[in-house]
Amino acid sequence: MLGALILVALASQNPTAYDTTLVLSMPTRGPVSRTWIGGVTLLEDDTVAGFTCDSVGVHGETFFAKPFVWSKGTLSGLPLGKAEYGHVYAGTAQLLVGDVMVDHRDHPATWTPDPQGGWAKARLTVLPYLEGRAVAVTPERAVWVAGTESLLCWNGGKWSKLQLGSFILEGIDAKGRFYGNRFQGFGEGMSPQKTQPAIRNGTRWIDLVPEGSYDWLNAVNRQGLAVGRVGSRAVLWKSGATTHLFDEKVKWSDARAINGLGQIVGAFTFDGTETHAYVWKDGALRDLWNVHRDGMQEALAINDRGVIVAKAEAGYETRLYLLTPKGRELDSAR
Repeated sequence: MLGALILVALASQNPTAYDTTLVLSMPTRGPVSRTWIGGVTLLEDDTVAGFTCDSVGVHGETFFAKPFVWSKGTLSGLPLGKAEYGHVYAGTAQLLVGDVMVDHRDHPATWTPDPQGGWAKARLTVLPYLEGRAVAVTPERAVWVAGTESLLCWNGGKWSKLQLGSFILEGIDAKGRFYGNRFQGFGEGMSPQKTQPAIRNGTRWIDLVPEGSYDWLNAVNRQGLAVGRVGSRAVLWKSGATTHLFDEKVKWSDARAINGLGQIVGAFTFDGTETHAYVWKDGALRDLWNVHRDGMQEALAINDRGVIVAKAEAGYETRLYLLTPKGRELDSAR
């Protein structure tokens, strides 16, 4: 557990240990109608995918979402076909998955890079006959779709179904266990209520938090290390044990992603006002705020090379940056 003095000391170390590259920038409009960047996925070759929203409703509803991909310095919109909008939620080097809205209904969808044109000329496939969101894909290219009270798998041109009740899938480990959040009903803006981080192992549930409230599991790596938030504190779940990344003197924190090396990224705040992006491993934490003059406020994703995607609010713009370590990983800089 990190004390506040240790946190302050680590936060001041090596503020320029990363090269920064601007991925995209969007104007910020106002407290109700504003832009938003979501679903950020970072691939192992440093390709970034996600979606942008031209406005967000009073209760958090998103409108006019447009999927994008950034690869080797080129930002491209992903094709939507006849759809009104779409989202990307996960992916591999050869397959991005999400959904598109056709006739006011969400349909699971995938995008693949063109053999010659790459992601700039990606190909859209709307999966047949089902409503839902494609939220995960395995290295074997099995696509998992969140349906109503079930998970559906599209693999080899065929569908299969698992009845898991009210469950939001966030990831799958190398043993095929499902990680995500059980919940009880929906609140305003169709947000899940009384969420409970959990693992589905075969036919058995393993609850990571005894009684759900507003806790959340955000991500899991292939080794089964999961990260998220319990109450207002970022946590790591390993073999059923919970590790808090910050002590109680940090007002709020969240762990957003974890890579195969156990490096965790997210955001924290000392006083509830300004948030700082961070990277953490084995008790060593680096505050990423000073990596760029815009101030890195939230780290969203990290790949196994230690490359990070982070977000900043600069004036009236929201900016997404790629942070590339300058020839060394977090471990060697400790």
